[in-house]
Amino acid sequence: MSLLDPSDKAVADAERVKLHLDAEELVATAYAGERSVKHISFRRISCVAGELVIKDPGSGGINDGGVFAASRIRLHIGRSVDGALIIHRTELTAGIVLMIPVVANYRTWYRFPSSAEGT
Repeated sequence: MSLLDPSDKAVADAERVKLHLDAEELVATAYAGERSVKHISFRRISCVAGELVIKDPGSGGINDGGVFAASRIRLHIGRSVDGALIIHRTELTAGIVLMIPVVANYRTWYRFPSSAEGT
């Protein structure tokens, strides 16, 4: 499950995100006030054009009742000019529903203001 899963109530309540890079693992924790609401680690990370890219943090597929589909998710993490954390989430889903091809592409942007701690 992704840190930025729009259907996750805990993520919807998040006000800030703390990132910590440990060796080759990125650890992200979302907070609502002082309370941690979500904690997740990512291993498939790279740096592209000054942004941290997390590949397939929540990708998957389904094969059930005449529906076959697969999805690919990418998170692009960077900083804005004022220091805020900007997260761009893209999801591409393709499949077949009752013999009809379906493709959907979603883009969502998140902005978390910079804190005094630099998190």
